[in-house]
Amino acid sequence: MISFKKKIRQIFDKSKNDIENKEIQIHKSFKKNLYEANQNPRQNGFLKYVKDKEFKFDEDWLTYKTNIMLNIFDNFNFNPKSILEIGVHEGLSTVFFQYAFSNFETNVVDIFPNDTRKKFEKNINKINSKKIDIFETTSHNFLINNKKKYDLIFVDGAHGYLDVIVDLFYSYQSLNINGILLIDDYDWKEKSKDRSVRLAVNNFLDIVENTYDTIHHGTFAAIIKRNDINLNQLY
Repeated sequence: MISFKKKIRQIFDKSKNDIENKEIQIHKSFKKNLYEANQNPRQNGFLKYVKDKEFKFDEDWLTYKTNIMLNIFDNFNFNPKSILEIGVHEGLSTVFFQYAFSNFETNVVDIFPNDTRKKFEKNINKINSKKIDIFETTSHNFLINNKKKYDLIFVDGAHGYLDVIVDLFYSYQSLNINGILLIDDYDWKEKSKDRSVRLAVNNFLDIVENTYDTIHHGTFAAIIKRNDINLNQLY
């Protein structure tokens, strides 16, 4: 049986040849965005929450996306009981989910380069962090050994093509039916296809077709899982 990673490499090589020197288009499954226009009343509350708690973030790659996320969560009346974050940096996304939801458990996975774990822990110590479990390892090492299922998974780890698509496949196996998969940086326009988040997402969506409904595309992509898929059955 051909290995999973080798099969993914073949998909990448074919896709790369097909689109070389062309802009990678939005995946055909995405429809008109419905969540960008309306200002969510909880957005200002989140910004005030961050200010009042005096969290310290050297970089902010998230708050301009949270209004849309809140609109999505409200539209689907979504209140997860389990969350997995692949890549957390200094903890802004973790803080956001703690604000957005209640009564859930979180697993966070990051290699925490450049001493960012101290910054992450300092931030989450300002909130109720009893239900946050930290795994300082690579996403691949975590996911291949993971046995848990999650209602919400946020993928924001390494951004190389192979890193992203492997994270997506294994995360998808760990996602409950009717769970939401958020994939950050779908809007990245990398000239190198080896660094294309969008190409990885598009190839992933092609392979798992008929198992999901698309929700949103923009600075991040969002889908809802409707059916299970088994990697061993694919390859």
